Amino acid sequence: MTSDRGVIEIMNDMEKAVSEMETEKETLVKEEAGESEKAPKKEPTVREQLDALKKPMDRMYYIFLAILLGYNILGSTTIMNYLYYWFYGALEGMDGDLAGMIVDGVFKLRYLIVIPAIYTIVAEVKEKKTQLLMTGMLVLGWIFAMYWRSTDDMVLFEVMVAAVASYKKDFKKAGYIYVGLAAGIMILAFILCMAGLLPDFIKMRGDMERHSFGTIYCTDLAAHWCFLILAYIFIKDGMLKIYDYIAIAALSVVNILYLDARNSLIIVVTASAGALVYTYIVKKGIKLPEKPVKAVQWLMVFSFILLAGLYILMNYTYSPEMSAALRAIPGFHSIADRLNTSSNVTRVLPPSLMGRYFIQVGDGMNSAEKLGFYTFLDDSYISVYVMYGIIGLLMMLALSTGTMYKLKREGHGFRLFLIALVALDCFVEHHWTETGYNIFLILPFIMLPEKAVCKERETEKETGQ
Repeated sequence: MTSDRGVIEIMNDMEKAVSEMETEKETLVKEEAGESEKAPKKEPTVREQLDALKKPMDRMYYIFLAILLGYNILGSTTIMNYLYYWFYGALEGMDGDLAGMIVDGVFKLRYLIVIPAIYTIVAEVKEKKTQLLMTGMLVLGWIFAMYWRSTDDMVLFEVMVAAVASYKKDFKKAGYIYVGLAAGIMILAFILCMAGLLPDFIKMRGDMERHSFGTIYCTDLAAHWCFLILAYIFIKDGMLKIYDYIAIAALSVVNILYLDARNSLIIVVTASAGALVYTYIVKKGIKLPEKPVKAVQWLMVFSFILLAGLYILMNYTYSPEMSAALRAIPGFHSIADRLNTSSNVTRVLPPSLMGRYFIQVGDGMNSAEKLGFYTFLDDSYISVYVMYGIIGLLMMLALSTGTMYKLKREGHGFRLFLIALVALDCFVEHHWTETGYNIFLILPFIMLPEKAVCKERETEKETGQ
């Protein structure tokens, strides 16, 4: 009994000791917690604060890019006039100037894309050279905005800001935003036009009626579908499905029957045929001869510079003999007409560093037909040269050539081909600087979608067969 009592006392002593140890441990933990609460919290560094803004800034970029693209796409339709009338109607009874300020304020939200552009330079770009380059682009864009403030021409500013803000963004996402907006707005314009709410400006070519279907001109509608198709093929890297070709063929038939916009048709057919051939080459794993391919790629890299130089040279050497020679070639009649107009304009307006404003009257909304004269510069290269001067032209050539070099350096051969088609389109059409058409202006710093690969060959490599 005595021994049992001794054992019980020992066990009680052990339990008491363990309990005291646990109490001391809890007290120590509480003291440490109390000290940590009293200790001042560590403030996040400036870098940590900037990094925390990454996701909100990315969302802001896509939202304001959509507003920018949507505004510029709407600008080529008569929906814009409808919107202005609707806004003024909604603001009936208010002072006209105040109503105008509110309307302009709504549309100028697109300029807020400058916020993610500045954030990109400050927080995301690590290389000093790239920071300096982007800063220079924004400064030049702002200088042109100030130079043209009396006419509210912010085109080059929009181009530079959009390009900078797109740094390491996802072109697939941005591209689909553009494709969705362009297709949606063109379809909406068509429906409103068929309902009689928007005008259908008809231009005759011989006995053929060319319809605008709610846009300002038939070739503008065709150009929208052309750039939309190019953007879609670019995203897919040429790997189209049968239903893609059916949709492209259907739009091409509409062009032939109702628009007769031959330049856009040629570009779309060439891009689609190129996609078909490229898909075959990739799937079959065919290797093309290296030296000829590189030579052609370098030619495409400098295609904007070469075509700009060619048109400006032809413009200043234009003569009745050149006109007759061009008109004798099937399909070159429109180039002769463009050269005739631009050469007359440049005789009156000598070259300048920053360009000069002049009233351009074209076929949009049948303006030239109503006024009896035509002064619109349809070729992009001479248009930028006259409107924005030598500096503006050099800025656009540097941006576009830089994009082409990036595509070649990263091995996007087929996408290089597609942008070369854009350079060719700019020889005839005026959409080079217009983000509502040319979504490829945001390419210089953006993340490109993956290149097309032959899945069968990749599987063989992985399995070692």
